[in-house]
Amino acid sequence: MEIELKPINIIFIAFCNNPKCKNTISIDVEEDTPKDDEITITCEECGNSIRISYEVDTI
Repeated sequence: MEIELKPINIIFIAFCNNPKCKNTISIDVEEDTPKDDEITITCEECGNSIRISYEVDTI
């Protein structure tokens, strides 16, 4: 029996770590984004950059 694996979409939700800003930031990682990577999210309210490292494992 053959099993077909399909990519998943990942959505990150982050909170800005600037003490003066309480903005919630979300980003949708597209299917073609490398699965073992680091992304940078920029807060639209204050311009603060947040780096997120992530890894996706397959079963």
